[in-house]
Amino acid sequence: MTYAVFYNGGYDYLDEGNYTLFSSDSTHEALFHYAAIDITSLSELFELYINSKIDIATLELKHSADNDDIISNIVELMKSFHPYYIHEHKKVIIKAIGGYFNELLIYSVYNQNTITPELPLQKDWYFSRFKGLMPFFIQEQNGFYPDGLYPDDFYNQYRNWIDDKDFDTREIEEALLPVPKTMPSIFSTEVETHKIICSMLYFILDASADALKDLSITQRIWFFNNIFYSRSQTHITKRLSFLPPIIYKENDKKNGDYRQEVEHRSEIYDVFTPIYMLNNLDTEYEDLSALIPESFSLAIEYAKKFGDSVFYEKYEINSLFELLLQEVLFMIKSNAKIKKCKNCDMYFTTNKSNQVYCKRLFENTKKTCSKIGPSRNHRKNRDEIKKIYDKIYQMHLSHTRKDIPDTMSKFYQWSEEASDKYKNMRSGKFSVEEFIKWLIDTTPELKNNYLQHMSDLSNH
Repeated sequence: MTYAVFYNGGYDYLDEGNYTLFSSDSTHEALFHYAAIDITSLSELFELYINSKIDIATLELKHSADNDDIISNIVELMKSFHPYYIHEHKKVIIKAIGGYFNELLIYSVYNQNTITPELPLQKDWYFSRFKGLMPFFIQEQNGFYPDGLYPDDFYNQYRNWIDDKDFDTREIEEALLPVPKTMPSIFSTEVETHKIICSMLYFILDASADALKDLSITQRIWFFNNIFYSRSQTHITKRLSFLPPIIYKENDKKNGDYRQEVEHRSEIYDVFTPIYMLNNLDTEYEDLSALIPESFSLAIEYAKKFGDSVFYEKYEINSLFELLLQEVLFMIKSNAKIKKCKNCDMYFTTNKSNQVYCKRLFENTKKTCSKIGPSRNHRKNRDEIKKIYDKIYQMHLSHTRKDIPDTMSKFYQWSEEASDKYKNMRSGKFSVEEFIKWLIDTTPELKNNYLQHMSDLSNH
């Protein structure tokens, strides 16, 4: 079991012993990196892996399949998406394959009729295929699966889905919700997680989303909920406490040594032990200092050493969706503002309304987006305007006719003036806005085809 403790805009992701597996601070870099990736490539790799392991039409295993490279690529790709996958990729793979296999069974039995309904209910048949689909490294520890996930769990899930009904297709389809209409897609839960989290960031927190600028945060939440209501709900177990958990962070100088923290907590326990008796006494709290004066005074002195107490919330985490959903919710509570960098196109946190570039190092330039972005974006827009200018030139040229001298004369006059203005724009003597206005004024066709696009370019 794993947990998350949120504080100061970030969180620690912990195992059962409160050992920190990874952390996130108020910059939310792991979340923003995750939001920027294309996760569909993982689904494609998973499909290759499944097809190398089993014939999805007959559900017969392919025992001679060599798929080590595929599954290795899947694992490495998952780890690059988010730190959660570094620690939980085995659990995610088991759930992805097990869930897909059950959906494939439902599809094969009640949609395609390629296998008989009784066949998946045979445990030996089900287990052999379930285990055959699992990568070897997941079963390497004496055949045990991590996180308490076993073939029986998925077998029982399948039986619960069909509910031991008579095997009449129409009856099953009416009573059974998860009968796929099309061939099931593996890794669909993780793809859905990515879509929902990206949607939450855009619809609720993205300060650069012009389409939503007239809505307050509460109105944006209402707007989002009405679009994605059925896809953004979950149940998360929460433990509340005034006392922070003793969290072990390896090589963490800021938070001190784990052993010292344990010793410090033990020292406090010794001080407060005599006062614990008050839990079982029926007395007025004003009389505490008189009842055990020395112990009470010592405890008071210890309390003076500490600052303001906070309320700690420790959440049980069973999926990446649960973790990221909580992270986004805490961002909403802390009034976080995010924007997409106009250079790297990744989200970043900011409280400045005019900030459009982040402070990340951009690729291999050793320069931040805020340093390199303005000139790079200007060059990109200038290249875009050049492409449009070339198209407009061809548009004017297409309207000339050699047998009508007047049209040729007008074209030469226009092209000479356009060339001068373009050169002056490149040298800075003529503004982009002025050049765009001139093109529009001299080319009526632009009003429909390029007006909005070029106006956007001039605003960057």
